[in-house]
Formats: sequence, structure tokens, C-alpha cells
Amino acid sequence: MVTFTSHLDQVVEDPHIVLVDDDPLFAELLQRVAIKERLNLTVFTSAKEAYQTLPKMKYDVALLDYDLGRVTGVQLCNFLQSDGRAVPVMLVSNVQDIEKSEWPIAVKKAISKRAGPYTILGIARRIYRESRRKEG
Repeated sequence: MVTFTSHLDQVVEDPHIVLVDDDPLFAELLQRVAIKERLNLTVFTSAKEAYQTLPKMKYDVALLDYDLGRVTGVQLCNFLQSDGRAVPVMLVSNVQDIEKSEWPIAVKKAISKRAGPYTILGIARRIYRESRRKEG
């Protein structure tokens, strides 16, 4: 697990984003953009690490790779939601179309990694802000 934060002394309206992706190049690219954008991003490079650590963490949005090897992002999402938390999830994938019928209710969006890190992180911010508006 790697966490990148910046300007922790200021009040931040941006979410704590968690990325679970076994593609180290994509994870590094997202980390670099998160640093530039002053976002708090925690990266897990294996599903096993995410299964062990995420239930104990506080985070606002989860970006889950659709294909994590032996498990899918959908399976990981179901596991994370089983404790009753309603954290919004975004699936990211190299595949253009992900079958929507299998999505848990927590999945707010699925997007191709080809959309790029700025777009993906921007959508994650928007999903977080929309979820906060619904809560308040």
C-alpha cells in the first residue's frame, strides 16, 4: 500500500481515493497525477492486500480495476460493501464495455483506463461530491 497526500494542514474538500489495480504502470501514472492535483490517493497493487486492509480504512471513493486476476472489481466491491458501508465505487478497465447487469449498487461508474488519469480522477471527485450532497 502506498499513500500519497499533499497539504494535509489545509482543509480539503477532496476525497480520500483508494485505487486497487494490479497494473503498476497505471497505478504510477494515477499517483503522479494525484500528486499534481493535490489529491489523497492510496494505492493497492493486489487484491489480496486490498481485502486485508480496506475493511479497516476510512476512504471516500474506491477505484477498482475490473480484472484483478483471480477476482474482479465487482467481487471486491461486494466484499467491501458487506460491512454496510456505502462508499461509492468506480470500476476502471482496459475493456471498453463492462456488463452493467452485474454491478453492485455501490458502483456509480465504469470507465476505460484509456480515458486518462485526469478524467478518471475528475470523475472520482464528482462522484464523491454527489454522494456527499445526497447524504446532507
